[in-house]
Amino acid sequence: MHLIDLLDSEIILILERALKRLKESNLKERIIISSLSHEIKNTLNATIGYLELLELSPNFWEKEKLFLKNAIKACRLSLENLQEILDYHKITLKKASIEYEPINIYELVKEAVSLTCVKVKPSNIQIKYKNLENLPTLYGPKRQLLQILINLISNAIKYTFEGYVEIGVKDIKQIDNENVLLTLYVKDTGIGISDKIKDKIFKVPFLKDNLNLKIPSTGLGLYFTKKIVDFIGGKIYFETKQGKGTTFYLEIPLKTCLPKDNQMENKAKNQKFSSNNNLKKEV
Repeated sequence: MHLIDLLDSEIILILERALKRLKESNLKERIIISSLSHEIKNTLNATIGYLELLELSPNFWEKEKLFLKNAIKACRLSLENLQEILDYHKITLKKASIEYEPINIYELVKEAVSLTCVKVKPSNIQIKYKNLENLPTLYGPKRQLLQILINLISNAIKYTFEGYVEIGVKDIKQIDNENVLLTLYVKDTGIGISDKIKDKIFKVPFLKDNLNLKIPSTGLGLYFTKKIVDFIGGKIYFETKQGKGTTFYLEIPLKTCLPKDNQMENKAKNQKFSSNNNLKKEV
């Protein structure tokens, strides 16, 4: 065997060992991050719960109640920041997966609004819905779509001080017998986006300081949103007029029936569940 061949085989062996160690370290990192984030989320949610109970107490002065409100806002922001970091971490590690589930668009939008209003409570604005009822059940990445809607609605509420936020369906195109292209939109009557930062909002780092506003935010929400949209094969774009508002459009490819791979996977899960139940009965 030539010296070059020996070196090549040695290099391959070293690379294989390095790759194995990297995979092991990534697995450990994922487990650690998952465990820590779970603990932090529980702690923050508990803190918010206790602070909200204190806020209801009649024993506080107005100034003290203001301090409590600010503390609750800070906790909610921390929770939001943590979720954004976790979403980004999953996508960069390619841990996230696309699972096709049945989607009732109207119910999904209402769920997104409900979850958003828990952390970003709207004041002096109205939430509107348009063209969402009487849509057929569609199949797609429900979890990712919910996260995208939460991010967009949250952003709209944050930067709208009066008027409304409207979520609706712009269009639904039939591609073929099994595929459709759904276009959702989130429209607000907020501050709009200035020309100088239009091309930056989906990029990182985009800092809230660019807006010169005292609104708590990491400035990373739309960047993460774009990453999720790209991950599920969609498209996101917007129209805006400074001082008048912004409309974000979301094009998502969905299916009219559950894909065969998912049907087989669900069947296998049901069979496993059934066999486990039978085993328990026999025991």
